[in-house]
Amino acid sequence: MSLLGSLAKMAINAGKMLSEADNRVSDVARPEGTPTTKQLNEQYERDARPFDEKLKEILAERGDVRIEEFVPVDEIEMQAGKQIYARGGNRCAPEAFNYKLSANGKIVYIRVWRYYAVYDHAANRQVRAYCDMNGIKVLDFFEYLPNGVNYMRERILAALN
Repeated sequence: MSLLGSLAKMAINAGKMLSEADNRVSDVARPEGTPTTKQLNEQYERDARPFDEKLKEILAERGDVRIEEFVPVDEIEMQAGKQIYARGGNRCAPEAFNYKLSANGKIVYIRVWRYYAVYDHAANRQVRAYCDMNGIKVLDFFEYLPNGVNYMRERILAALN
């Protein structure tokens, strides 16, 4: 056997031994009830479907939710009867709410953010602060995070109940 062949065989055997040792150690070191890496990966697996498709699936399960899309912040300002975000200068206007959900007299607004920087604009923060202080339910979701359907379902249904 050539020197190269011998080295390759040694590397393969070493890899097997390490792999087997890693499995034994992880089984021993993992406290009872702690999910395995595979279970964690499955739990946080990205659901590649568009947000609105997952939202419609969740709302169809509930059945009694009315949905409106692209609701301007002006709606909340009109209800408030006052200005809730600063205008002028170099300030941007706040983003519209992507969705307004209504069920049994409860209202939940949803914003889906593509970038954290937009979420963090002053006007968007001011709108969020106003909503938080006045009991207006707003859910923020970020496109770049997993947003699995079960996670979405849990948050949305809790907000509507």
